[in-house]
Amino acid sequence: MESENIYKFKREIQKKPSEILLADCEFSIRAYQSLKGLNITNLEELTNFTEEELPILLPFINQRTIKEAKEILVKHGLDFRRLDTKID
Repeated sequence: MESENIYKFKREIQKKPSEILLADCEFSIRAYQSLKGLNITNLEELTNFTEEELPILLPFINQRTIKEAKEILVKHGLDFRRLDTKID
């Protein structure tokens, strides 16, 4: 049983950001629905945005939701795109 949990944990660590779906993260319903409204389905897509862009694209999004998204990204070793970074 314990080895099964270790295997599952290692598999989770090795996931690429594009494989980590928003639905599998611990987003609140409000945050999840807001991000889904931008057709964001995984963490990699979320990292293509800056913190400053989200309120512009989603005027009803609040700072709490942005903070929540940032915390989840950081938990997975990721972050929002910085203003001076271009998307490939």
